[in-house]
Amino acid sequence: MHLMSFPTTGGLKRQRMNAGSGQSIGSSLIQVTGFASDSTFPAVVVSNALIVQGSGAVTVEARLVLVSNGGARPLQIRINNTVTAEVSTNAADRTVTYSGLVDEGDEITLWAQTVLARNVTSAYVDLTPA
Repeated sequence: MHLMSFPTTGGLKRQRMNAGSGQSIGSSLIQVTGFASDSTFPAVVVSNALIVQGSGAVTVEARLVLVSNGGARPLQIRINNTVTAEVSTNAADRTVTYSGLVDEGDEITLWAQTVLARNVTSAYVDLTPA
């Protein structure tokens, strides 16, 4: 008899938070704000952080869209205020991805900086079980 084991996702389901327009991103690295839970893939959102429900392997994709190119500066995913993924690009439409482990209660935030001040048109943080 052969037993097969599969990794569990610790109750993880897809979780997503979205932000609309309005925030200005400038020359200081700041947390992106204005986030709320997605209606299709609900998330617990507290103080613009996605609070992970469940534990396990995930892919977290974060996207920030600015009104126009603001110069090459970082876009970061932070988990519990530790930078876990970063990209630096000139593009107005910026995406960064983290693949790894999360635990119940981890706080996922999005941080951004530009050379020239630019307004956000949209943003999201999307957690998908691996």
